[in-house]
Amino acid sequence: MRFYSQALGSVLIGLLIQALAGQTTTKGNQTMPAYAPTFTARLRVRYHAGGRNHVQTWRLPGTPSVLQIDSLIGTLDLFYTALQPIMFDDWTHLSTTVAAIDTDIFLPTTPVTIPAGAVVFDPARPSTEATALSFVGRSVTGGPFHMFQYGYIQVPGDGSVPAQDFRIYSGEDGDIAAAILALNTGLGTFVASDGANVSVYPYVNVKANDHYVKLIRQGR
Repeated sequence: MRFYSQALGSVLIGLLIQALAGQTTTKGNQTMPAYAPTFTARLRVRYHAGGRNHVQTWRLPGTPSVLQIDSLIGTLDLFYTALQPIMFDDWTHLSTTVAAIDTDIFLPTTPVTIPAGAVVFDPARPSTEATALSFVGRSVTGGPFHMFQYGYIQVPGDGSVPAQDFRIYSGEDGDIAAAILALNTGLGTFVASDGANVSVYPYVNVKANDHYVKLIRQGR
C-alpha cells in the first residue's frame, strides 16, 4: 500500500509539472518546455483594425501588481503610438482586461491608448484584412516570443517597399524601428511564455494569416 501511494504521488506530481510547464516543443534542434497559458498573468487587448476585430495577449511578470499592469500599459501606449503612421484609420480600442496567474478569468483594467491610424482603410482591398506584422524575439532563458499586429497598411507582393520581401528591418522603416525600440525599452514590463524577460529582434515579419485568407475566399 505504501509503495502504491508513493507511485500515485509521483504520477500526480508529474501531472502537476506538465500542467504548469506543459509538454515539450521542438524549435530547430532545441527541445523546450511548452508552458500552459495560465503559467503567467496576462493582459488582453481587443482592438479593431483593417476591417476586423483582433486580440493581443501580453504576458505579465508577477501576480501581477497594479504597478506591473500600469508599467505594461505604458509600454504598449508607446508601442501603439509608434505604429500609428503605418496603420489604417479604423484602428480602435475595444477592451483591455487582465487575468492573474492560474486563472482564465479576465477582468477590466485601465485601458491602453490606441490612436486612429493615419491611412484611410479601403475595404475594396480585402487582402489587407489578412495581413499582419509579426514582432518576434526570445526570452533571456530561450523561450520564444511573438506578437501579431493587424491593420498594417502595406501588403507584401504589391510593390510596397520594404515589405515586398516579407520582412522589415529597423533600418528600413523608422516607424517599425520606433515600435521595436518601445518594446525593448520596456524590458521587464512583459515576458515570454516561460515568464522570463524578452528581447525583441530588430525586424518584423509581414504575412497573411491563413485563417483570414480562408474567410476572405469564402466571402466572410
